[in-house]
Amino acid sequence: MKKLLLILVPIMAWGQNFSIDARSLSNMGNVELLKQIAENKEIDGNPYLDKSYSETIIEMRDGNRVKVMARLHIGASYFEIKGNSQELLKYTPDKGAIVEYMGKKYSTIDITPLNSTPQTVLVSEIIPEKPYGLLLHSRKKIEEPRKESISMPSSGFSDPKNPKWVDASSYIISRNNKHYLLEGNLRNLWESDLLLPEHRNPKNKRKLKNETEIFDWISELNIQ
Repeated sequence: MKKLLLILVPIMAWGQNFSIDARSLSNMGNVELLKQIAENKEIDGNPYLDKSYSETIIEMRDGNRVKVMARLHIGASYFEIKGNSQELLKYTPDKGAIVEYMGKKYSTIDITPLNSTPQTVLVSEIIPEKPYGLLLHSRKKIEEPRKESISMPSSGFSDPKNPKWVDASSYIISRNNKHYLLEGNLRNLWESDLLLPEHRNPKNKRKLKNETEIFDWISELNIQ
């Protein structure tokens, strides 16, 4: 009977983490109650990576782990957790915490991209550093409709398009705590000190327009 209790207690404790409140998560760092706001029908789409809640594991800096139901708000980079009595909790991972969500591990890091300003971002690791790594900063932003798509009242009809949530994610290449945002003009990347000397080439015309090209390029670098 004692052996049975030893087996059951950890399982019950783990399962109970699906019903939580802000106080029980206070040692996780940035946790606060989130007011439930009605969905804005005037903005098409939604700000989530996936609108449904998924089983999520949060590993805190001290090694403690908690299992919750959550979804990732990539319009503002935080996890929305289901709490007690229909409460919603807003969780922004502290540095050092790891969140396992939808098959990926998320963490908050400070970066000073060689082609951008210093920033703190929530990223998932796509390719571990060998010596080059690839991170993904998942993000959405609100895009306003173009002026020419908005009907004028004098035209006799009015069917204005709504603003909409659009993907604005970016990949970040990393090596030895150096980072480069893979967006916009990549001209400076090819001669930057993020790349090893044998990989620098200011005449490189590679565009890296899509995920496949980015993945293939980093895989090539890592086997050279």
